Amino acid sequence: MPTMSASPNRPVFVSPSEAATDRGFVLTPGLIVNGLWKGRNLGVLIVAGFLVLAVLYIVFLRHLPYVATSVIEPPINSGSQLSGANQLFASFTGVEGAGGSTQFTKYLQVVGSTRFAERMEQDHGVMRILNGGWNPRTHSWTPPDGVLAEMKARLKAMLGMRPWEPPNVESLAQQLHGMISISLVPGRSPLDLRSQVFSISVKARSPQLAYNLLSWTLRAADDVVREDQLSRTINRIAYLKAQIDSTEEVYLRQSLQQILMSQEEMLMTLHADKYYAFDLVDRPNVSNSPTGTSATTVLAMAVAAGLLVYVCIVVVLLFGRIRSSQPAESLRAPFPDPLGSVFGRLRAAFL
Repeated sequence: MPTMSASPNRPVFVSPSEAATDRGFVLTPGLIVNGLWKGRNLGVLIVAGFLVLAVLYIVFLRHLPYVATSVIEPPINSGSQLSGANQLFASFTGVEGAGGSTQFTKYLQVVGSTRFAERMEQDHGVMRILNGGWNPRTHSWTPPDGVLAEMKARLKAMLGMRPWEPPNVESLAQQLHGMISISLVPGRSPLDLRSQVFSISVKARSPQLAYNLLSWTLRAADDVVREDQLSRTINRIAYLKAQIDSTEEVYLRQSLQQILMSQEEMLMTLHADKYYAFDLVDRPNVSNSPTGTSATTVLAMAVAAGLLVYVCIVVVLLFGRIRSSQPAESLRAPFPDPLGSVFGRLRAAFL
């Protein structure tokens, strides 16, 4: 009940918490430590609960992936260098050679795209490798069954999410995009501010699968870029030959012939080089052990989380009690003890 303090002018009402603070009843560290000791059985139960959840996560849910990594960089331009006038003329005719950096940028954009996923499925059947449920007899996808699948379906329905659908090229592209990562390798010296070396890595459930997916990724994305450039180069060569046959001016014919030679060299590169859109700096290699948080770290984090929750509960209990009583009385009141209650019932039942 609020207390009333006398005043020469009018009475002043003071809340119980303000009155307790005026009397020196504050939540001190010593009081918190004593409260933690008094309710230690509750703390043991909370930490044990977090440890059980951590063990269940480690055993049933955690899947540490293996990582395969390769290092690539833009290719060196292998086409012949045109003279300034011929290069300007080539830009007007629309048949200028594709620069290595331009194709390399396109290569980085292609990785993880729908075209890339379609090529991976076409060449290697990646969709069936990464997703279960393919029935070879009916040549169709079957929805997952079991208790866990039923729980997931009900949870999706409650959250308004779309139900299970058979995998397609779009879903495969999203899946591959989440498994593949590309990062810029920093320069070896502070003066190397424009490093064009990239690391491309793939995560998978097994070392062999990670290696295969990375090797297929390097080839599939390069084939997409190569085919686009091959189509353009063939069309340009046909255009140049037609222009040369219909041109009578000697200088113009010579310029067109030089441009035609550069396109022929580009065609040779497209047919002969193993990789067109990039140069391979380091071949694919797989880590010997899976990457991710270790089991010991997960258990330690569970213990820390349990202790934090326990401390918060004790502080809230003490704060609520100290607002209406003295510190000593707040410690005399019993703390929640589910563990002691269970042992007491078991003792009474068997003794």
